[in-house]
Amino acid sequence: MQVPLQAVGWVVAVAALAVGTAIRLWLLYHLPFTSDEAVVGLMARRISHGQMFTFYWGQSYGGVEPYLLVVWSAVVGSGPVALNALPVVLSAVAAVLAGRITLRMVDPSFRFVAWAVAAALWVWPDVVAYNSARELGFRGVTVVAGLAAVLLAMRVRTRPTIPDAVGLGLALGIGWWSSPEIVYFAVPVAVIVVIRRIGLTRWLVIAASGLIGALPWLATNLATGFASLRESSSPEYVHRTYGGRLSVFAHDAFPMMLGLRLPLSGAWLWGRAGQALYVLAVIVIVAAVAYGWFGRSSADLVVPVRALAWGVLVFPFIFAAFPATSFWQQGQYGVFIVPLVAALVTAALTTGLFRVGVPSWVTPALIVVLVTAIGASSFDRAWLGGHRSFTSGWHGLPVAMQEAVAGVRASGVRFAYAQYWVAYDLDYLDRRLVVADPYTDRWVGQYQEVRRSADPAWIFYAPDQHALGATTFSSGADGPYGYPEALFLSKLAALDDPYRVVHAGVLDVVFPLRNVTQEQVGIPSAYWP
Repeated sequence: MQVPLQAVGWVVAVAALAVGTAIRLWLLYHLPFTSDEAVVGLMARRISHGQMFTFYWGQSYGGVEPYLLVVWSAVVGSGPVALNALPVVLSAVAAVLAGRITLRMVDPSFRFVAWAVAAALWVWPDVVAYNSARELGFRGVTVVAGLAAVLLAMRVRTRPTIPDAVGLGLALGIGWWSSPEIVYFAVPVAVIVVIRRIGLTRWLVIAASGLIGALPWLATNLATGFASLRESSSPEYVHRTYGGRLSVFAHDAFPMMLGLRLPLSGAWLWGRAGQALYVLAVIVIVAAVAYGWFGRSSADLVVPVRALAWGVLVFPFIFAAFPATSFWQQGQYGVFIVPLVAALVTAALTTGLFRVGVPSWVTPALIVVLVTAIGASSFDRAWLGGHRSFTSGWHGLPVAMQEAVAGVRASGVRFAYAQYWVAYDLDYLDRRLVVADPYTDRWVGQYQEVRRSADPAWIFYAPDQHALGATTFSSGADGPYGYPEALFLSKLAALDDPYRVVHAGVLDVVFPLRNVTQEQVGIPSAYWP
């Protein structure tokens, strides 16, 4: 009877993997394609032609992932779906690593727990699936590097080999280059490794490997006066005090990380029942942290559990130290806690309940069932909304965007100005175009190329297509500097500059007869000379 019952657990895990795969595929083909994602693709194209960039364009932080994208694109090709599929793959790697970490915190015979944690993280929470279907340049690598560092630290603790020490140092160094958010994982790594006396040689190997992994970050910051350590490296979208950001974590970000608040809207899943479930989840997590501190087990198991307990405990206080975390609606700043919580809670509950007679596979299987229900329900509420069909609209790129790109191409334009959320989409989707935002352009070389051109065009939402344009390009700004087309045309009239307008679906391409600079129409140059 025992074997068939265990098979139920495997069926549950496989079903969760299937649901998670379906959710991610839907997101890949239905989420709007934005310029934030297009920038990463453009960086990868330039890297493939020999240009090197340490950080995401226009920032002094966020790197690594464009280099992976070069290799990824060579294998699977380019395009919005292929581009955004890379972080999906990184999310799968992260789920497997979290499973391997969990396995090192329980009895070695509890092998099902690794599959259960991987399946849980693949289907839940919805905010992680959402962020994993958007190529934003660095967080996918940061999560993978952080989890790899935790796993390698566990290996170094039990058998401190040189290869594992090298891997640990590289993971931390590359993670630091990718994003300073790697510090979330540095806490459990420190707890694991510091407790174990691994010898001076291993410490030197870890330190040297870390410096090698972080070398691009170090080189660029030596040349820029360590710009990455300034406050501008973590922008403050919404002004809040440290205590205010702690409140944001507890009330907004953390329930979203548990799948109980929806991305973007922040609505509670299942209303008051979701709020009650959040309270219960916090109690369980606190119990798991307490188990990490006070639980009795062999040293080989208790130290990793204690390390993750410390990682979960200090997470909110590190989270609140980043000014950008006040902007919680998309959930990108909190996703790092999810694998730590999943691994810690599953390991603690599995071990604790096993001691009172519950079979080792039952607890993780029940966790997978619960989080699958949460993940599927959250996906339905957040994205299908009760009125969209799961099987419809699998086009990968909005029809309006396809028509706009085709129309702009047919207009014959080569160089143009547009607002940010239009410019980089057009750049990525049509290699022939060079389009820049004259106010907030991310890449100075591209902006200067447009500025030096003899007859740049200006691109706006068509006046009668504003609503569709805003939906298609994820921005309500009609044109550069927020100018609507009518205002720009009035500026041309004041300059006595004739023009022609070419309609390109939701976009209009305006061709002034004489070259018009941004200063002449009242658009300041915010960043570039």
